[in-house]
Amino acid sequence: MKLNQLLGNNAVLQANQPVFIFGTGKGTVYVQIDNLSKAQSFTEENWCLELPSHSYGGPYEMRVVLNGDEQILSGIYFGDVFLLSGQSNNQVKLFETKTPKKEYQGNARLRL
Repeated sequence: MKLNQLLGNNAVLQANQPVFIFGTGKGTVYVQIDNLSKAQSFTEENWCLELPSHSYGGPYEMRVVLNGDEQILSGIYFGDVFLLSGQSNNQVKLFETKTPKKEYQGNARLRL
């Protein structure tokens, strides 16, 4: 079994919404992060485990066990996730905008 590459160290999971942990391979999945945990078996090649919503916060460690193989992901936060695509203006770097650097520099909780 394999965890999807979008889920790794320093990931941000959407806060206040159900949390989806997903990957490939058949077998049993166990996920634990903060006060959330769930185990489920899958017989299909693609799997998706749903955890209840969680409020903003972090950093947390997320323990993922795939068919007995344990992975520990660190620096996981619950926050707001924005996915942008298809627009040429998405190529503009934050430092090229009029946004003051104090808004984003040195903020360890901001993931770009």
